[in-house]
Amino acid sequence: MAAENTPATPDVLARASEELIAIFWCTQASLEEMPWPFQDLDYLFDGLLSQAIREKHHPADAHSKQYKTHFYLGRNFGRPFSLMHVERALDLDQLCKDILNHAQVFSKNREGSGSGFLVVTDTAGLAKDLESKLKKKDKVFHFDFMHA
Repeated sequence: MAAENTPATPDVLARASEELIAIFWCTQASLEEMPWPFQDLDYLFDGLLSQAIREKHHPADAHSKQYKTHFYLGRNFGRPFSLMHVERALDLDQLCKDILNHAQVFSKNREGSGSGFLVVTDTAGLAKDLESKLKKKDKVFHFDFMHA
């Protein structure tokens, strides 16, 4: 069941400024389970997440423990805007490496406009661990963090 935004739930839409280049969304749940903040991200990407589920571009496999990554491209304030959804990210070092590699690619796609990335997780522990590791490994990009 999809998580609903409540007054105590952080609002992803409020963070979607024109400086935001991309969102890295890390969950233990599959896309089909519509984990928080599915509705906000689906709205920001003009229904691409719902469309992917309807068209079964991401077959659900509840028994899979495999790390899965999905990419969505849209526009935000008239500029290219990217979403990387990572399911079942158990290897923190690999996840950090992937985030940094894709931050570099997404930044080049924006041709110098924008400076920020939002890392959204479904647990406070993962957000804290990612924040600690990314700040140690990177001094170039600006990352904000939020969790359900």
